[in-house]
Amino acid sequence: AALYAFARVADDLVDVPAPGDTPDRIRARLRGMQDDLRRAVHGETADPRFAVLGEAIRRIDETTSLVQADLTNIGITTG
Repeated sequence: AALYAFARVADDLVDVPAPGDTPDRIRARLRGMQDDLRRAVHGETADPRFAVLGEAIRRIDETTSLVQADLTNIGITTG
């Protein structure tokens, strides 16, 4: 749900611009979202939408790391 909400906001910025938005403003807002997402992944955001998405990304990363470690332990390389 968090990923969908993030994607929906980004999509709406492009598909349904606010009155007076220019391509440069839209790009700037998308870059701002990208910066917010980076902060969220590091647990450094107060925005609830990004906080939830950042937590989900951290969980996926932790799970991926655990799986890779398990595979390495049984002799399978992943990289």
